Amino acid sequence: IDSCYKAGIKDFIVTGHSQGGGIAFLLTAYLYHLQAGNKIPGDIRFKTYCSAGPKPGNLYFAYDYENITRGGWAYNVVNSADWVPDVPFTVQTVDDFTAVNPFRHANAVIKKQRFPKNLILRHVYNQLSRPSKKAQRRYQKYLGKMMSRSVKKQLPGFVIPAYYQSNYYVRAGNTVVLYAGEDYFKLYNNDPGNPNIWEHHLPKPYLFLAEKLP
Repeated sequence: IDSCYKAGIKDFIVTGHSQGGGIAFLLTAYLYHLQAGNKIPGDIRFKTYCSAGPKPGNLYFAYDYENITRGGWAYNVVNSADWVPDVPFTVQTVDDFTAVNPFRHANAVIKKQRFPKNLILRHVYNQLSRPSKKAQRRYQKYLGKMMSRSVKKQLPGFVIPAYYQSNYYVRAGNTVVLYAGEDYFKLYNNDPGNPNIWEHHLPKPYLFLAEKLP
């Protein structure tokens, strides 16, 4: 960026497909926050085109990302038949809501109810809230802690990060949907038994659908 800026280039495109799309989300957010901190020039403009990008973060990341890229400066192009934009696995718990919400003081409200209403409400509330919290802990255990230990074996210098207690991933930015219709499925196999899990994810099917955009 420094050398391009010195050469008079102030407009940059950030792009990536699949995992590269996920990285493009994160890089864009990072660059904008560097800019907000006056670490890169304020007159530089970034425009981001992700394709087949996975869900990059939680709701708070999405709000921040959509705020800093407002005005049409960030897009994620997805094939409606592609499974990759559906990952990572997502679990929303009562702890994932914004600060002011009806669930934050649920335990205190239930405790104030008369017997046996308080017991019934407590049972119902636990039945609704505990499964998602348990699932979140399991995802963190297997996809976070255990996976990190495997990475560390290959990269001894890798430092396992502290985990944010959430597995609530959402889409971010402006989504351009490449809608797969009948003509598409005549060319690309959508049978659940199809062993080619990348059937709808590679650039060729994306290009086929993109060429049909108005």
